Amino acid sequence: MKFNSKYSGVVVIPTILLALFTQEKVSADQVTSKESAVRATNVLMAQPKSNQLKVSGSFTAGGTINIRNKPSTSGKIEGSYAGGETVNYDQKVSAEGYDWISWISYSGSRHYMVERVTKTKEMWGKDSNPVFVGGAKDSGGKVKPKVPVKSKVNQILGKARAQIGKPYVWGATGPNSFDCSGLVQYVYASVGIKLPRTSEQQSTCGKAVNMNQLKAGDLLFWSNNGDAYHVGIYTGNGKCLFAPQPGQNIKEQAMSYWMPQFARRVL
Repeated sequence: MKFNSKYSGVVVIPTILLALFTQEKVSADQVTSKESAVRATNVLMAQPKSNQLKVSGSFTAGGTINIRNKPSTSGKIEGSYAGGETVNYDQKVSAEGYDWISWISYSGSRHYMVERVTKTKEMWGKDSNPVFVGGAKDSGGKVKPKVPVKSKVNQILGKARAQIGKPYVWGATGPNSFDCSGLVQYVYASVGIKLPRTSEQQSTCGKAVNMNQLKAGDLLFWSNNGDAYHVGIYTGNGKCLFAPQPGQNIKEQAMSYWMPQFARRVL
């Protein structure tokens, strides 16, 4: 059997398939030339894998997500995207129970990042093109009803006040002790708001608020030359709640005892 020269680069004969997967020798009757055999192999290799999807879009991280050199949690960490940062992708991969986005970096290497838990459909951010391996278009699982801001504020204040009396411990993030930014991160996470770890990082979240227009739930910052070194939560009526310093416990007090320099609103 011979290839028609017009189709020699695209037609795959069953016997070639057999030879490729069993490593048996391909006879001259099966392939007319070594070049044709190479072309046939390339056709097979070019077929997309079943766990990959060629699709483009952009993804905005909901929190800090690691960038890896392969679609595996054991892959080397090449960096990370912080919450709110956006990356453009050209491929999606399903592996190890996660849906990954993938793109070519400036250095020419391919990077991968988790965007969704496959089984629960829990999204780790916002996808401009929520199509996943298998062809199904998905909005990221069941859409949760939007919680009113007022309700979130009440939840935040309740969670924060439940920590009053717990000790300040530098570097602690709860639940039995906290430092100032660890407390804020812990409290806001309870309503689904992911904040970075330090007070300096948190001072860049949300939008700036005039100190004369504060609302309960706003973040208060103490700074030195513009660099935030302490953070607390405005609880309304001129009061704030925070983890003070080593040797003291979390407390709520009048802001006038220790005035912050600026505020941010993340709700």
